[in-house]
Amino acid sequence: MAIRREYSGNAAATTLTTSISNVTSTINIASATGWPTGAVGPFVTTLDAGTASEEKVLVLSRSGTALTVQTRGYDGTTATSHGLGASIIHSYSATDADEANALAAQVTTSGGTVVTTSSIPASVVTLTGTQALSNKTINGAIYGESLARNVIRNGDMGVAQRGNGTFTLTGVTTVDGWRTDFAGGTFSVTRQATVVGAGFGAAGAAWALNGVTAGQAAAGDFSQLSARVEGVRTLAGQQVTLSFLAAATSGTPKIGVEVIQSFGTGGSPSALVLTAVSAVTLSTTATRYTVTFTVPSVSGKTLGTNGDDYLQVTLWQSAGTTFAARASSIGIQNANITVTDVQLEAGGLSGFERLPQQVQLAWCQRYFVRLGNATNGRYGVGVATLTNQGNVYVQWPVTMRAIPTVAGSAGNTFLLYNGVVTGVGATLAVDTTNVTGASLFLTTATSPFAASQAVHLSQNGATASNIDASAEL
Repeated sequence: MAIRREYSGNAAATTLTTSISNVTSTINIASATGWPTGAVGPFVTTLDAGTASEEKVLVLSRSGTALTVQTRGYDGTTATSHGLGASIIHSYSATDADEANALAAQVTTSGGTVVTTSSIPASVVTLTGTQALSNKTINGAIYGESLARNVIRNGDMGVAQRGNGTFTLTGVTTVDGWRTDFAGGTFSVTRQATVVGAGFGAAGAAWALNGVTAGQAAAGDFSQLSARVEGVRTLAGQQVTLSFLAAATSGTPKIGVEVIQSFGTGGSPSALVLTAVSAVTLSTTATRYTVTFTVPSVSGKTLGTNGDDYLQVTLWQSAGTTFAARASSIGIQNANITVTDVQLEAGGLSGFERLPQQVQLAWCQRYFVRLGNATNGRYGVGVATLTNQGNVYVQWPVTMRAIPTVAGSAGNTFLLYNGVVTGVGATLAVDTTNVTGASLFLTTATSPFAASQAVHLSQNGATASNIDASAEL
């Protein structure tokens, strides 16, 4: 699939300031006058043009005079070594010309409007007419979720249905979509507001997750944040870019990036595929970090029958020697690290996709819904089935991913009311539940009702309560 590339008409020819091998991924040049930055898309360079060592390189981005490579041996050339002082120019490629010619050959004009001809190849998706999309790849598609460019749910930490406090337990969800896991010592994760116009806020981020690892020393100790994307087929076999904003309170700790492909449960699914990507070294300045890699193909794999397969992005913040291979050898790090604006997308790096919060909330509620969490809230209307019991139906704000697990907050925090008398709740139980809502029974401590009276389920006065429905992966 064609990708947008960036060009500059006044990029000056220059030379290498260090020699490079055939696998070097960072190229340093003497001058970057007029050169693209990669902000629009990757760009093409040619090393040792016109010689036997000529090689084209697709560059992902430029920072000063340092070029970050996306593809060596690009455009039909062969990756090879180049010495100090070797020539390098910003250039055009046969790939660019072929893509332009392929499009030009398949369109005509009609009344000033560009329209496709009837002979357009099956490999090209047209904008008009009817076309079967068999075996097509849609970059950025999320199986069961949306067609957002960023497949990471709640990458900006903007939705926090479970609250805005500190999470200190392993295996729990913090802000929506983000899980914390650790072993040894402590790992405290807190959602924090950013400072407007400074640090993380300078990039437009309003919220971030701060993780503090302490007291770790053993080989099996670790701490990590992870996000799961519904559908293991998401981005499988594609070149992708993961980017995130991060900073450390002090020092230069690292974040190790890992991708996990889970084929779900039920039946005989394939085993987990663990892919260590790379590590990035942080500073105390909020910086956007980028890693580019290829997600392994899922060809030949078997999915579980429960529909809970997923792609997971793991950000390791500490890892003993037991996990060195998975965490790109970042080692034990008792550090204070803040992360936000996490984005995983097909192809090259683009700006962070900041969704409207109402869209982000609906996306998150596909996996977790919390009703209530405030005083005097009302959940639903039903009927008194006994003098001390009512059956009430509550509806989820969106259709959930799967039939959720439903639970009410502990304690005497619910009541039934028929407009005249109140029955304070003793126990809340689930009758039936599905992806759109749940039927709940509340048994009251007294018997103030007559059977078949209409009642509504509410919170118990000034005591906050909530009803949680979880269909998390």
